[in-house]
Amino acid sequence: KFTNNLDKISIKKNILLKDVNFYYSNDPNKIVLDNINLEVKKNKVTGIFGPSGSGKTSCLNILLGFLEPKSGEILLDNLEKKLINNYQWMKKIGYVSQFTFLFDDTLTNNISMFEEKPNKKKLINSLYKAGLKDFFEKNNNNLDIIIGEKGSKISGGEAQRIGLARALYREPEILILDEFTSSLDIDTEKEIINNIDKIKENL
Repeated sequence: KFTNNLDKISIKKNILLKDVNFYYSNDPNKIVLDNINLEVKKNKVTGIFGPSGSGKTSCLNILLGFLEPKSGEILLDNLEKKLINNYQWMKKIGYVSQFTFLFDDTLTNNISMFEEKPNKKKLINSLYKAGLKDFFEKNNNNLDIIIGEKGSKISGGEAQRIGLARALYREPEILILDEFTSSLDIDTEKEIINNIDKIKENL
């Protein structure tokens, strides 16, 4: 049976991948993850590094709940993740990919994803946490500014920050960043990473 009160569960210590093995069903002879043990500590930034094809994305997809390990366990403060409804689990996660898809619409709608009654305080808070304070103030604190198709009216760094603000708006407990600064210049990348370091106390 599922544990249905995930909203009341707060990860206090860590997420553990314990002896996790994975292969894709169409190629069972190719082991993608071989006996992986990984601890993701609360309030810490954990990096997963490796060459192309080494299983990074598969590992993230297991954490996201898109894939299930063939064997091994995922533990949340020693509670088995398989006891938790996957939809409830995904609500706990904020995800930012390498490419942030943006709409030719308002800043509000790009962050809230067209929420019927977006929370203005949460919107501004997520903007500030994502390092968009200067951008917001430069545009006269206007949440209705149109950012253009695929973010054509803003810079690449601002687009990625909007993707981060979108994830933070949901107030996630876990933030997964999938090579999301790889297309940015070094200075912008450092600035965004430093900003994430400041907000990790609740993640």
